[in-house]
Amino acid sequence: MGKMKKRRRRSGSEIEKVRDHFLGAVLGEGKISLTELVAKYGSEINVRNTASDKNLVKRQLDQLSREGALELRRDGRDLVARASEDRQPTVEATPAAETHHTPDDLDVIRAYARQLEEFSRTLQDQVSTLVRMVEKAAR
Repeated sequence: MGKMKKRRRRSGSEIEKVRDHFLGAVLGEGKISLTELVAKYGSEINVRNTASDKNLVKRQLDQLSREGALELRRDGRDLVARASEDRQPTVEATPAAETHHTPDDLDVIRAYARQLEEFSRTLQDQVSTLVRMVEKAAR
């Protein structure tokens, strides 16, 4: 048997790209199983049909589900991702003035928005901790 080459760990930005890529795919499809998602869209970003890669995609879909970006349900032995009702693409939701953005522009904007969202959560947690500490010290 030949030696298997060990795959390097994906960086945070690569994982974010995986998450954004599959979110776009789910929104485009409307409803798709995890297996079909990896088979159809995985090769575009070097995600293979392996247990490890499927687990990575599942974790990212779980996170998107917690954020309300999509719904994730078990259907038999597979997971099915479905675009949330409020995230379904509609014709009137995309004004003509906004259609000139390239996918790269949108990826950059999306990544920045996610960073801001994460920073906001961290800051809120720190403020809550500070408030508790001050209240505790005042007793």
